[in-house]
Amino acid sequence: MKKTKSVLLIVISLLLLMSNSLFAEEINIKISGEEYTREMPTDIEQAQILIRYLVKIINNADDEINLLNEKSAEERKEYVKKLEDISTKLNETTKKLEETEKTIEQVDRDTTKMTKMNTRCTSFAIVGPSVDFNKIVGLSFILGFDYRILRNIHIGATLNSSLFTDTKLNGDVGVGLLFGYSIY
Repeated sequence: MKKTKSVLLIVISLLLLMSNSLFAEEINIKISGEEYTREMPTDIEQAQILIRYLVKIINNADDEINLLNEKSAEERKEYVKKLEDISTKLNETTKKLEETEKTIEQVDRDTTKMTKMNTRCTSFAIVGPSVDFNKIVGLSFILGFDYRILRNIHIGATLNSSLFTDTKLNGDVGVGLLFGYSIY
């Protein structure tokens, strides 16, 4: 009988131990994405230790939040400064681009003005030596004009004469038609 009482006492003790661990409550704490699990304290001393530990965690978390807020504020200031620098550079570049566009427009207007201004009708004279078919040297004189029809296409007329010096003085006179294309 003594054996049965001992066995019964061991079984009851085991059941009590198992029931105590089966019905024990757990505390789950999540800090910065990490989860911590702890059993519920069973006496006042363990409860005080747990409370002190939780207070320490809360105080550290509060300090960490303040530190992160300060760091975030500093980073915001840096980003605002960088953004202001970029904005300033963008404004300077925009001004330079506008000045360049104005210069290009002015050059285009000046070029167009130069090609249109006083170049519609041009007169010219050419004086120089000439050689006839008999290899006799003389003096050639050409008087002409041309009229610009379109931007680069010209039409005109020439009057030319040549005087040759040989034993007898002879010369010729001619009229010519001029077609031309100019490159500006």
